[in-house]
Amino acid sequence: MWVAGPSVSQGYWNRPAETAHTFQARLAGAIEGAYLRTGDLGFVHDGALFVTGRLKDTIIIRGHNHYPQDIELTAEQAHFALRAGCGAAFSVDVDGSERLVLVYEIERQHRNITTEEIATAVRQAVAEQHAIQVHAISLVRPGAIPKTSSGKIQRQACKAQFLVDSLPLMGKSTFGSDEVETRIAHIERGELLSLAPGDRLVRLQAYLRALTASVLQISETRIDLQQPLSSLGLDSLMTLELKRLLEEHLSLQIPVSDFFQNESIEQLSHQLVLLLEAPEPVAPLVDDEQIAGDETPFKLTPGQEALWFLHQLQPGGSSSYHISHAATLRGALDLAALRRAFQVLVERHPALRTTLFSRDGVGFQIVHQQGEPGWQLEDGSGWDVERLNDWLEHCAQCPFDLERGPLLRVYVCKRSAREHILLLVIHHIIADLWSLTIFMRELSLLYALAKKDISLAPSVLPLPRWHYRDYARWQSAMLASEQGESLWHFWRQKLEGELSVLDLPLDHVRPAVQTYRGATYFFTLDARLSWRLNALAKARGVTMYTLLLSAFQVLLHRYTGQHDILVGSPTAGRGGRAELEDIIGYFVQPIVQRALIDGHEAFGSFLQRNRQQVLESLARQDYPFPWLVDRLAPQRDPGHSPIFQAMFAFQQTHQLKELSSFVLGESSAHLDLDGVDASPLPLRQRHAKFDLTLEMVESEHTLPGCFEYNRDLFEEATIERLAQGWQRLLAVIAAVPDCVISELPVMSTAAEAMLKEVQAGVIQPIEQAQCLHQLFEQQVEYTPDAPAACDDHDTLTYRQLNEQANELAVRLQSMGVGPETLVGICLQRTPRLLVTLLAVLKAGGPMFRLILHIHVSAWSSFLIVLGCQYY
Repeated sequence: MWVAGPSVSQGYWNRPAETAHTFQARLAGAIEGAYLRTGDLGFVHDGALFVTGRLKDTIIIRGHNHYPQDIELTAEQAHFALRAGCGAAFSVDVDGSERLVLVYEIERQHRNITTEEIATAVRQAVAEQHAIQVHAISLVRPGAIPKTSSGKIQRQACKAQFLVDSLPLMGKSTFGSDEVETRIAHIERGELLSLAPGDRLVRLQAYLRALTASVLQISETRIDLQQPLSSLGLDSLMTLELKRLLEEHLSLQIPVSDFFQNESIEQLSHQLVLLLEAPEPVAPLVDDEQIAGDETPFKLTPGQEALWFLHQLQPGGSSSYHISHAATLRGALDLAALRRAFQVLVERHPALRTTLFSRDGVGFQIVHQQGEPGWQLEDGSGWDVERLNDWLEHCAQCPFDLERGPLLRVYVCKRSAREHILLLVIHHIIADLWSLTIFMRELSLLYALAKKDISLAPSVLPLPRWHYRDYARWQSAMLASEQGESLWHFWRQKLEGELSVLDLPLDHVRPAVQTYRGATYFFTLDARLSWRLNALAKARGVTMYTLLLSAFQVLLHRYTGQHDILVGSPTAGRGGRAELEDIIGYFVQPIVQRALIDGHEAFGSFLQRNRQQVLESLARQDYPFPWLVDRLAPQRDPGHSPIFQAMFAFQQTHQLKELSSFVLGESSAHLDLDGVDASPLPLRQRHAKFDLTLEMVESEHTLPGCFEYNRDLFEEATIERLAQGWQRLLAVIAAVPDCVISELPVMSTAAEAMLKEVQAGVIQPIEQAQCLHQLFEQQVEYTPDAPAACDDHDTLTYRQLNEQANELAVRLQSMGVGPETLVGICLQRTPRLLVTLLAVLKAGGPMFRLILHIHVSAWSSFLIVLGCQYY
């Protein structure tokens, strides 16, 4: 809370630095006025000011701000024995880290209730509501909490008494004070499965209790097997650590949801036993001969069905869903060995021998016994760069015949004896990015073997144990089970209500039917910023994916002004299952990440809140997005994609990390093909599946990225400014993670400096002699339905503002208004003011001349009059 007025002092006597900080606070960008920082927290509601606490009382644990009054309310509602309004929450330093302490008065009539009963209820409630652990709970007699004469809790005084142990205690519960060291005996999956069922459960419960005690740093004797884990104060970071250790020790994939339910160790042990005893999720086919000889058609997966449908919509096929990758090969290339390596790849992976067809309107796929890639060798030794790019673009865009195949094409262009260009084009319906990484890893090995004329029998490079057919069968069974219904229930609740359409300001009018003409803008976050972002993610207990996604959602919020932001995000779709890691196929599962953003919230607070949403969504990634669209049945507009219009992708191929940068086209990446150096060659991007896609890549030192955008909506210069703003936003987040969201910059430093110059009155000439209303009418043509002006009562689009100005201009002219006629304008409400101003200009009778620089940008939601000079 800041205040200003004649009763505010001028400052502290002879203390200029403190005076400047406390008494000279100013709003960002404002020149006039100075405010007193009161140190109080509060909010305004219905014209009334509510004081909620003191800034110095704010509790900061792991970089996350917590307000003591919120925690105190949670605690007193957790158990009836605590006196309402008679508790204090604060933090203390324990072994170099901040820990939460609660001191509460006990109602006189409930003094016989045990301390542990109250502490257990409070710890569970605080962990569930605030995701933090209560280190100590001190229960004191009535009237013992220090208060002011007006009844206000003195938390700092209470903290001082706690630290010197002078509180009149009736009971105390502390984690880590007098606990014994917990030793965890290592346990393995095979050891557990070798035990009898009854012994297996008992052994697992003992192990889980010891592991939980170790994570909490308490004695095992403090943990009851029937006690919910959340009641122990197991916060979100501890939960992830416990889950990680269990998965590592037991070789399991444990759903995140199992830990966020109100599970006890006894209940969780039963869940883990079921996971241990469950059969493998995919049943293998009988043997390699049956694999090679089985041409029985099987249904498309839901993801493939969606691609098949989109392909059939366009006569002659579409290139929108091609995976194209080009590389420059330098060295003595053995073309015969390269072609043989590609042939072996097709023989190893059934997806590369697959074609599709329809039967009674249902899509099917068939794996052929034999197949070979489309192979084309071209002599481009006399080509210039432009002709080479045209050839690459033509090959990459040439549509596939999904019914005839092949769905893999290989192009080799000879530039010289020691330089070739390799272009791979695969249809997305049989492969994904992970598949391409597998492809390149095996190509490197197979080429080396073929070049040395070594036998390429399965014993040299074993065939994958599982195939895409197995995945399709498993997915179908899963979706028909209770698990599938549970996934649908989650997504139905998450996406309930009206789903807002992302209203990014556009450079061009959105076509009536969605187009896919795309382009790509590349950039790289330098090593210093990448390191700082990684450090921030670790400090806040979030993944780099969650940090970057949250920042991107904030960027979209700042550009659109919308608070409900829906972003699509592709997941690998392989669910961490080892049997699926080496399969080429289409596994990608897009999920929806929904965030509610308040501009007054600190980014760090939003990050922690958003983390839970991200975890829950990732844990339920197995539900097909096409089914989600079909069952939710959102109101469809052919002009944009359903549910979300922006995509965020963070590429992490953990098992094949050394190849991910190469596959994703990072300029510094290289791949050794037995003496031939392969480096990525960027292709001209011609397709965009969404309005805007941000793709970031996990690299060794830097964070490469790119914006893929629809060229029918945006100009390249606009995306360049967006990319610069994105990098500036991340730099500020890395430096000041708890900056208020509304104050985070979304412009480059240079653009912001130019804007400040304009706001300061620096006049810049307009390149063309055009008046304000003419420039405005140009903007109306670009973005007729975008917001042009708004206040607390009204909002007008560019079209509405222009139409109303035209009507008023005609009326003014009918009243005799013309050049040099004086017209008074009432400066009352923003939309009406702009309507009147434009009308006067159009009528030809301004009462003052405008000498100004107009910056009419498609990335501004408002018409900005940057300066004027009165006559």
